[in-house]
Amino acid sequence: MTTIDAPTRDESVEAWRPPTLLGQSLLQAGRLLRRWRYYPPILVQTFLFPVVLFVMFRTIFGDSIEFASGTDHISALTALMLVCPAMFGALAAGQSLIVEREAGILRRFDSMPIRRGGDILGRAWAELVRMGLSATVVVVVAYLFGFRFAGPEVVPGWLAMLVVITLGFTAIGLTIGAASKNVAQAQGFEALYVVLLFLNTGMVPLEAFPDALQPVVDLLPVSVAVNALDALSQGQAGAAEVVPALVWFGALTVVVGGIGIRLMSSRRS
Repeated sequence: MTTIDAPTRDESVEAWRPPTLLGQSLLQAGRLLRRWRYYPPILVQTFLFPVVLFVMFRTIFGDSIEFASGTDHISALTALMLVCPAMFGALAAGQSLIVEREAGILRRFDSMPIRRGGDILGRAWAELVRMGLSATVVVVVAYLFGFRFAGPEVVPGWLAMLVVITLGFTAIGLTIGAASKNVAQAQGFEALYVVLLFLNTGMVPLEAFPDALQPVVDLLPVSVAVNALDALSQGQAGAAEVVPALVWFGALTVVVGGIGIRLMSSRRS
């Protein structure tokens, strides 16, 4: 008489455990970066838009601005071209969140052993990687037009400030994506971003604005970000440039990011 052996468990399956929060966030970041390769708005805002805008602005207006102000404006313009992909790219990433929600991807995650924090943290990692690639391209192009760091010692502080600024705009983008019912609604915020794109010290020096408008322009978040990155890249950063940026973008990350996390939790379907 033959006997049938009882089925044995697959040891690899039995030994499997869900990844840690960090591991889950890295998996989410990789998934997003692969998806973003096929999402044109993010690619355009990350690479094409800042480079084209930089070349056009520097070629057409660069000499005129420097002649009128008597200073080399390329460092501030470079800073602005780094803020652009952080600002507009994060908004495009927020729009991709809406696409995922409408496709039911976020709902599927709820049925898997995935921590909600892994999704949020993964999106932050993905944004930092995206901005790292964008910054590399922008700085290379800026170097061709004469931009230079004051020295290698200023780069770590400059990079740290770029991370802080990126996280602040990431919080805004994800909150807009979580709060918007559809992509068209989220795109409506682009009009406000365009206004901020021109009302800042990266386009023209602060002195070029009307006297009554200068205090407002100087306090706007894009100007604050440009001033900090500009000063840090030239080794001239002080509390007047660094502190406002840390306050602005630290508050955006904590306050707006907290609102965005709550909205994402309540509108995953």
